[in-house]
Order: sequence, then structure tokens, then C-alpha cells
Amino acid sequence: MIRFITTITILTLVYLSSTLSAQRIASAQANILSDQVIVKARSASNVQDAIVDVQKALSLPSLQIKDFISPILPAWTVVFDANEGNVHNVIKALHSHPLIEIAQGDHVIEYRDTEPNDALYGNQWQYVNNGGSGGAPGADLDAELAWDITTGGFTANGDEIVVAVIDDGVELGHPDWGDNLWTNEAEIPNNNIDDDGNGYIDDYLGWSAYSNDDNVGSGGGHGTPVAGIIGAQGNNGVGVTGVNWDVKVMIIEGGTPESRVIASYSYALAQRKRYNDTDGAEGAFVVSTNSSWGIDYGQPSSAPMWCAMYDSLGAYGIISAGATINGNVNVDIEGDLPTGCASDYLLSVTNLGRNDIKINGAGYGATTIDLGAYGQETYTLDKPGAFGGEYGGFGGTSGATPHVAGTIALMYSVDCPAYADLALENPADMALRIKDMLLEGVTPNTSLSSNTVTGGRLNMYGAVEAVNSQCPRCSQVPEFFTNIQSSNTLQVSFFDLEDDQTIGYFIEYRLEGDSIWNEFLVTSDDDIRISFLDNLFMEGSTYEIRVRTACQNNQSAVSEIRSLTFDPSSIEDNSPLLSLLVSPNPSNGIFTIGLEKEGTFHYTVTDTRGQEILSGKLMGRSQIDGVEWSKGIYFLTVFEREGGLRTTLPLIKN
Repeated sequence: MIRFITTITILTLVYLSSTLSAQRIASAQANILSDQVIVKARSASNVQDAIVDVQKALSLPSLQIKDFISPILPAWTVVFDANEGNVHNVIKALHSHPLIEIAQGDHVIEYRDTEPNDALYGNQWQYVNNGGSGGAPGADLDAELAWDITTGGFTANGDEIVVAVIDDGVELGHPDWGDNLWTNEAEIPNNNIDDDGNGYIDDYLGWSAYSNDDNVGSGGGHGTPVAGIIGAQGNNGVGVTGVNWDVKVMIIEGGTPESRVIASYSYALAQRKRYNDTDGAEGAFVVSTNSSWGIDYGQPSSAPMWCAMYDSLGAYGIISAGATINGNVNVDIEGDLPTGCASDYLLSVTNLGRNDIKINGAGYGATTIDLGAYGQETYTLDKPGAFGGEYGGFGGTSGATPHVAGTIALMYSVDCPAYADLALENPADMALRIKDMLLEGVTPNTSLSSNTVTGGRLNMYGAVEAVNSQCPRCSQVPEFFTNIQSSNTLQVSFFDLEDDQTIGYFIEYRLEGDSIWNEFLVTSDDDIRISFLDNLFMEGSTYEIRVRTACQNNQSAVSEIRSLTFDPSSIEDNSPLLSLLVSPNPSNGIFTIGLEKEGTFHYTVTDTRGQEILSGKLMGRSQIDGVEWSKGIYFLTVFEREGGLRTTLPLIKN
């Protein structure tokens, strides 16, 4: 009997839980505008035809296009008289039309801050926490260590780093922005002309997805602290600092309803796409977006265009940071927008306090929420009159997320020419690398161990140091093979360093005992033969050779010195060189040999001890099979028994 009662109780709890979950999802689904939907057409040229067809099908003459919200998708908002038609019927009819790819409701969005309980609290403990403010010592972002490496601003190649903040605007006159607010210098303000031809008129201060202009300073009660966390100017003797002392913060006013979300993201995307397409001459180098808002219990399946925006942004090099729900909710089960969207280019963030524990009123999810960050009572800018004065405490996942968006920007500013190049040459790949390195650099946290993807919280230093330590630098000393081929010919062969920054090699030589090195730069990584006009190398004399790798902006350390004594008798018949090409080299075992001279030639392959391991004949284009060789360096000598043509090259077996 007891067992029977227990079983009934468990089933009842499961039923109630499922019912509550369904109610929450239904509530989120119902949170859409009753007279407006979003459509993505298969072609920008025929969307009006679809509208006319649905007008007739539903007897809904008021159905019409309101505005064009995203040239990238392309997408529009469509409005109608709610007294004449039902929004769900309109969505269904549009979605089933062959000219429409997607039709969905236009969700109403909520900002995700928790009103701070102490608007003027102390200092920015989130950067350095010694426990003096009542928190746990060490519960901080290790910011001072990160700032030892970089304080933000530009990439190693001089690209000005931009973070797009989509929110309710900012207080433009706050004294602690310095020059960190982005402006579109290619646009002349307030002349009602699209001066730069980017599709947006008068977007000098940014863009308002509400008024379709750059009026981004009318609100800012929420956006000012969010943007301040990312980029309040540091080291200027005024107020506080952001994650970046220097950065450009692009202000985009938008976020609700969902059509404004898409329009807002589209502006950031358009600017970065233009930057990529013009090699930095136009647009803006936007590397991250911040979204401290969303829909509690929102289902990604109901917002396909919103979720798809993250992949679109990522394709051009933008990682987005999204705040999760301010409630102790398992997002894996209950759902959330945007943090439930499945995109490799989205970082979903939950909230911790100064005691290093996840806030009870913050969402979690072992597969959806990537990491935590400090948000509760973090100290930042304030809009005067919003919560207090010009500075104050902030909170919620709204306060946690901009620390992540700002850290992404800080990572791009690490002095790494290779990554700066990659950000322009393959922006999507670089964005994913930045995301991966940020997640690799988290600090493990007990309160997040089983309910986030990483089990850790943001660490600014860990993220920045990951970029610094993994940067492909010009640091590898080249391995090389060298010999003197004749009295005026030096042969040098380099082994592949797999370093994208390598542009060539410095070769230095001198007569043993001399104090001065003779140096020259070669920009080939193939087998190199340097011929001199004069008979430089004297019989019986010993020469010293050393090399360095040459990169775009610097060079490696110098190699060890190799000593060579010129002995003409060691060169068969003092013969001229035979021109040949080996590819690939290094190889997994199959080397293709290309001979420029016609005829049949002989070859030998020796190991580093001089023992012959293979010999045979070559003619034209031939292959040498070294699949069974051990990994290492071997030497191929190709020669002509009659005529004296010969050469020796290293073969590298991977």
C-alpha cells in the first residue's frame, strides 16, 4: 500500500512539472504582437506577390508590408488589422506560400537586468576581489593580469576593434566614454543622405531600429551600464573602466519586438560585411555583439530567423554574447531565447555574484549555457536618474553577459599578427578560434560544474593568455641542411615550419675566425642554391653558416652554427647542379620527383648516418616510395653517370 501511494505521488509531480513547463512555453509563445509578423522571402523581388495572394486567401485587405528589416536575409515585417485577422492564421498562410521561406510571430522582448539594491556600491570588485567588500577573495576576472598583456583598442594589424551593443541606447553625454563610442566617419550627420552607400541614412552615431536613424541617446537606462561594462574608457582618471580600456562601442537601439532584434543584428552584420568586402576601407570591424535581453521560456523553433542570425553574423567574423533568463530555470528543458539558439557563434551566459556562486535567480543548462560571468552588483556606468548617479551597481544576466562580449574584443587586441591576418582572411574561422580559446580559459566553478557546458566562469586573463600563448609567432628557429656545391655555390634547404607568418629566411655566412657575418634574405622555402659571381669559397677553408626565420614584422632567434670545409674532391667531377623538384616535401611517404632535363638518371637515398637505404633510376616525373621509412630526415642524391650532373636534397618523412 505504501509503495502504491509513493508511485502515485511521483507520477503526480511529473505531471505537474510537465504541465508547468508546457504553460511556460505556451506563455512565451503567446508573447507575440497580434498585428505583426516577420517573413523571409525566397527572393526579394516577389514578396509583394505573396502578400497579395494571402490577402485574397484570408480576405484580409489590411495585410501589407511595413518595413524591410534585413537586406541580408532578406526579411520584412508585415502588418494587418488584428480586428480582421488572427495572427496565427496569418503566419500559417504566409508560411505555406511557395514564395515565402519562413513566416513567424514577432516576439516581444524583455530586458534582463535585476535592479541593483545598492546603486552606489563600492568599486569594481569584479576585476580584483580581495574579499574586502564581503565577497570571496579571488572571485574576480583576473583583469589586472589580462591588462598586463593588452588593454584593447586595435588588432596587431591596426584594425580598430568594435563591439555592437544592442539595447535601449545609451547616455551619450556620460563623461566616462572618452572617445570609446563608435561613430561612422563616412557618414555626414543629419543631411538625410546615405553618404557611404551602406543602405542606412544618417547612421553617424549608430542605428536605431525603431526610428531608422541614429537617435540612440534618448534612452539608455539599461544600455548605459551594459555598454559601460564593455568599454568605459580606462586609465583616463575619470570614474571606472570597462573590460577594454580602449575599444569602439557601436550603439544600436533595438531589441523588442523580435523584428527589431533582426533589424539590429542586420546593422552590425552589414557593417562587418562591408569591412570584410573592402579590406577595411569601409564599414566597421565588429567582432562581437551583446544582447542583455530575451524571452523567458522562448522556444528557438518559434524564432528561426532570430536564431539563424547568429550563424549569419558568425560567417562574417562576429561572435554574439546572449544573456539567459533571470530565474533558476534549466534552459535545456524549459527553453529560452536567445540562449537556447543552436549556433556555434553564440555564447550563452549565466550570472554569478561576488561570493563566486551562481545566482539562484539565473538560468542554467548543461548543453545550452556555455559559462558564467560576474553580473550581480557589478560596478559600472549609470544613466543619471535611472538607478542613481553617474555610476552604480548593476546586475542580472544583463550585467554578466557584457563582460563576455567585452572579453572577446580584448582577445582580438592581443599582439598576434597571424591571428590579425586570419581575422581578415577567414573571419569565421578566427571567430570560432576566439570562442574556443575563451571557453578554454574559464576558471572551474563548483556552482557551474554540472549545469553549464564548460563548468566554469569567465576569466579575462585565461582568455587573453590563450590567444597570447597559441599565437603562431615567428619564434621557431629553422632546421636546415647546407653544403658547398662549388667554389661559388652554396646550397641551403629548409624544413617546413608550418608557420603562416614565415616569409623567408635570413642566411648568414662567414669564414671561420672572422667577426663579421655576411647576410642576405631569401623568400623561397624550397631548396635554395645561391651562386656568387666570384669564387667565394676557398679549397680547404672552413665556413660557418647560420639562419633565422623571417616573418612579417619580426624574426626568430638565430640557429646553431654549422661548419663546412670546402673540399672539391668530395663533389664528383666538380659537376654542375641538376635541377629537380620534390613534392610534397615533407611527405607521408610518397615523394614525386620532377626532373627538368630529359633522360635517365640514377638516385640514392641515405639516412642521417650516411647509410644507403634505397637506390634506383628516375626518368621525367617519377615517384619514390618511403611509406615504410621511419619519420625523420633523409638525403636524396640524383646524378647522371655520364655527364656529371648531380644534386642532393633532403627528404622529410612525416
